[in-house]
Amino acid sequence: MIRINKEDIGDLDILEENFDKLIDIILNNPKYYPGSFHENIDPAFIVDLLNKVLFNDDKSSLHLIIEKNSNNSLDLTIDLIK
Repeated sequence: MIRINKEDIGDLDILEENFDKLIDIILNNPKYYPGSFHENIDPAFIVDLLNKVLFNDDKSSLHLIIEKNSNNSLDLTIDLIK
């Protein structure tokens, strides 16, 4: 997740890291990134996400929030990718 707080203005390292993440998202237009929200997905989408992020992109950690809707569809929010 990209976060820029008033307190971070004094910490240029955090500010630069957040701007780098934002530029990467804008330029590369990835399908999966921290903070992305995906509506009405199915379990196959989650398997694709796990394969792409953890294996193809060689990340070691992925935090997901999965919500079940009243019509039994799923919504997914990617909370963190490390």
